Amino acid sequence: MKAVILAGGFATRLYPLTLNIPKPLLKLNGKVILDMIIEKVNELDVDEIILTVNRKFYEHFIEWLNERKYKNIFLKVEEATKEEEKPGAIKALSFLLNDLKNNDVIVIAGDNLFTDSLKSIYKYYLSVDSTTIAIYDINDLNLVKKYSTIISDKKSRIISFEEKPKNPKTTKVGTGIYFFKNEHFQMIRDYIATNKNKDSPGNFIAWLVERVPVYAYELKGVWLDIGSYETYMKAREIFGFNKH
Repeated sequence: MKAVILAGGFATRLYPLTLNIPKPLLKLNGKVILDMIIEKVNELDVDEIILTVNRKFYEHFIEWLNERKYKNIFLKVEEATKEEEKPGAIKALSFLLNDLKNNDVIVIAGDNLFTDSLKSIYKYYLSVDSTTIAIYDINDLNLVKKYSTIISDKKSRIISFEEKPKNPKTTKVGTGIYFFKNEHFQMIRDYIATNKNKDSPGNFIAWLVERVPVYAYELKGVWLDIGSYETYMKAREIFGFNKH
């Protein structure tokens, strides 16, 4: 199994914080957001971690990588220097299809913070033997409208996945944590060929659940999507902050 961390965005909603630094490298708990994600991924026996980054912040990630001395992380560079040029997350994943053609794949958005162990999700993924996404109950119907809602059956198979619902029926949302069977990951090629939206991975999941079994695993503990200044401040409050 290999892991992909999506870190190619420009985080315009966090300006001016992210004008000159990529969101995954924002400081948190004496580290950066990306360090905390990689600590979680390294709980599992993955062969390698591929980090998708954009051209604008490429040198920032190189500097971070040189400081950390990680052995199994490789950068995949998207030739985008501003928001209008970015390919979108699904398109970025499509660039990796050949590299990952013989592997099951963990995909994690580079702005996800969570306290649950990936070992728990992985164990569940093995038990159902099919693509599994992590979900979280945010207990706020209004906030749900910013995310994607998940409805699953008694066996936790997803029967409804709606991106940014106007009238949500549940407070359980999809997180940016996905465990893909290889044959399902390769279906990104078919999705890209027939769908215009190449950005949010949730759009691919909504398409996928209509074609193959996709299961939901509910995260325990804390989960945050660092999509705004407010959630970054909340993360600093929960996890701590150290400028150095």
